[in-house]
Amino acid sequence: MFLTHLSFRTVTRLVRAAVVVTGLALVATQPARADGPAPTDTQQQAEVEYMQFVADHHLMGTLMAEMGRIKAERRRLEKLCARIERVQAREIGLVQRRLAGWYGIDNSPDITDADDLDALGDFEGGEFDVELSRTFIDHHRDIIERSREVLPLLRHRTLRRLAEDIIRAQSREIRGFEAIIRSYGQEP
Repeated sequence: MFLTHLSFRTVTRLVRAAVVVTGLALVATQPARADGPAPTDTQQQAEVEYMQFVADHHLMGTLMAEMGRIKAERRRLEKLCARIERVQAREIGLVQRRLAGWYGIDNSPDITDADDLDALGDFEGGEFDVELSRTFIDHHRDIIERSREVLPLLRHRTLRRLAEDIIRAQSREIRGFEAIIRSYGQEP
């Protein structure tokens, strides 16, 4: 009824606008294209699961790092924790934005190992430094292994780069934690 009072030109414009809006809506709900064709279902699942894992894992890392920044006896450990806290918080934001933008998933990270965090609170001084370092070594090895496993399935360049950065940075941080443990006369 409304359309009968409009000119043919106006109706054509409205139809074109509707097609454009519908097309934009469809594009917005589809995963972003990566290097070449869109990710397969397997790749999409791997990307989503990996990003959710990174968010949860990094949340725990930022909480441990915050504790380390506050309680560390050695300045070197305090500085390492401050960097980890800053970098991992930024990476949590990155994966949350990508989950929302690529897959329409609103993700809030969960604490995965609250018992480990509680246990760390019981240590003080050098014992704390050593226990935190050992906990971080195990924590980092976990995400390094996961990143290596999933890397061949990641289609989005941003996500591949993130996995590679995690492997590189956390391998380096493990060496830093090992050095802190050795500084207390212990073997990592």
